[in-house]
Amino acid sequence: MWWNPVEKELTNTSCPPTVKHVPGSEDDDGNTIPAKDVRSPSNIDIETTIIHVPNSTRIDLNAADNPYTLAKYPALWTADSKENRPNDNGVPVEGKGDRIVWALPACPPDGTPAANDLCIMFSAALLDRDDWATDRKVPNGKVDFLLDHVHQSDIDVQDPRYTLAYDVPTPAAAASTEAYKPLWDSSDVKRAIMPVAPEGYERPMLFFTDRGTYLFRVEVTGYPDRRNDRTDGLKPVSRDRSVSSDERFYIVHVGTASDLSVTAQTTTSSPTPGTEVTVTITASNVGTEDVSTTNVDVTLPPGLTYASHAPAGDTFADGDSDGVWTWNTGSMAAGASKALIFKATVDSATRGRELAVKAAISGTETLTITETDAQGNNEVDNYTVPVVDTDSSNNAAAITLTVPSMSNMDPMFFVLRSIAESSAPGTKVGDPVGVEDPNPGDTLNFSLTGPGAGQFALVENPDSVQIVVADGANLDYEVKAVYDLVLTTSDAKDANGNSDESADDTAKVRIKLIDIADSYAATLKVSNASPNVGEAVTLTLTMQNPPVPIAGMSYVFVEGTNGHDTERVGSAGAFQPHIRSKSAAGTYTYRVMYWHHRPDGTQEHQITSNTVTVTWSAP
Repeated sequence: MWWNPVEKELTNTSCPPTVKHVPGSEDDDGNTIPAKDVRSPSNIDIETTIIHVPNSTRIDLNAADNPYTLAKYPALWTADSKENRPNDNGVPVEGKGDRIVWALPACPPDGTPAANDLCIMFSAALLDRDDWATDRKVPNGKVDFLLDHVHQSDIDVQDPRYTLAYDVPTPAAAASTEAYKPLWDSSDVKRAIMPVAPEGYERPMLFFTDRGTYLFRVEVTGYPDRRNDRTDGLKPVSRDRSVSSDERFYIVHVGTASDLSVTAQTTTSSPTPGTEVTVTITASNVGTEDVSTTNVDVTLPPGLTYASHAPAGDTFADGDSDGVWTWNTGSMAAGASKALIFKATVDSATRGRELAVKAAISGTETLTITETDAQGNNEVDNYTVPVVDTDSSNNAAAITLTVPSMSNMDPMFFVLRSIAESSAPGTKVGDPVGVEDPNPGDTLNFSLTGPGAGQFALVENPDSVQIVVADGANLDYEVKAVYDLVLTTSDAKDANGNSDESADDTAKVRIKLIDIADSYAATLKVSNASPNVGEAVTLTLTMQNPPVPIAGMSYVFVEGTNGHDTERVGSAGAFQPHIRSKSAAGTYTYRVMYWHHRPDGTQEHQITSNTVTVTWSAP
């Protein structure tokens, strides 16, 4: 259906035939072409058209302010009551005859509906009155719109649904009972004939006695003027008594209307690049009707990348290339709410921008049309129709994430060296740093500056400088793991050879300490874990990657029983195998602890071996 701006009506029809008189003429060769009347083909262009009637037109006939009273609309009340008739078993069908009906309003009488008005009408506006009989002799001068209420094969007598059509009464006729007689009542007669005069409109108001899907077959029949006395004196326009269109269908769906709402929240509104944000989308049905299918479309802007969502069982998928993700929330009962929590990462290159996350909720329901063909086969068509929302102001939500600006640092080269922590003074820190002086014989001055530069010293060579561990240095990975320093050189001269103490060149140097605790271990083994009383066992220790020479380390051999230490034997240097035997049955545990010292004498990095258990048993 579309709005016809010329006729100022909502329409989807091409009306019955028009007749055009073509005067006589001559062709290029001088031959006479006789006059003739040309009639356009009979035609009505109504494809399968779905009209969705929401609950906004739900009418309670028992309401105090209901204008469709029993006194004025008795046929409507009677049709509603018929729906409560017994089924095949003689039991009334529950929920029928409940005095609740739905209406598809008629167009206003002046033919100019407002922007949001929905109406149905039958138009003969394009027909010239002179082409159609007007003396009302049978069948003279009307265009008949024929409507059949098609009871689908899946709707039988146990589920009757009725449609009534009324004219909109004029103010002058409103006091008359005749004004409220239905043009058509499908509970009384299945087929309706609604005549429309040429150049005219018929605007019925349709009432539906129950929610559901209604199928109407529409056909147009017209009666051309067959007289010889047309007002313009032309010849008869047609020898046919009538012309008919093909059959087409309307689908009217009396469906759900509810009030869906959506909100969006986030744990932070100012995320930094590379961090993850959490967004909670809450979908709610604050209306009074259940909605069979609801979806929330979530727009993720460029610069924000989806990471995960919960609950994982809910479908949340990227439906297109525009960053729109769809959360399928399924059915939504009246008063119910559901939440989706998804996480997204701010792209590392996104800085100084506002990222808008938008959410929009909508509802749909499915209607099914079942038709039986001439061979008795059922053809089932399913249509998805929107659920009309009674309050659209809460259908959308948005949050804005403001990513702060960050200063851009230029890339730079630096010399990278590494050394194990607790290295002895004089230990070289990697390879030397090369240096070139174009003026042979100059004395080069070197310096190393920066936080912690005192932990290191420089050994100067003719063409390089070696960084070493300084005397008294205390390199502890747990205290400081990385030293960023600046190596400077100068020949104390300017470009002309005059005295100049300023630096001639610098190199950034990064020294990384190696955590030696991660590279060594002590493993204790026993020759026999289940000896008899009187038998001896030998315990040996293997050191892997000792941080300093074994001779510079100390150890303690610990023996315990029942979890309590009973003997400690201390020594220095490499672990010597220990031999143990017992004169009485019992269980003992053994372990070894190693450590070494910093240059300042403080203890550093105690290493504890694994614990082994030996059980002496009576022979």
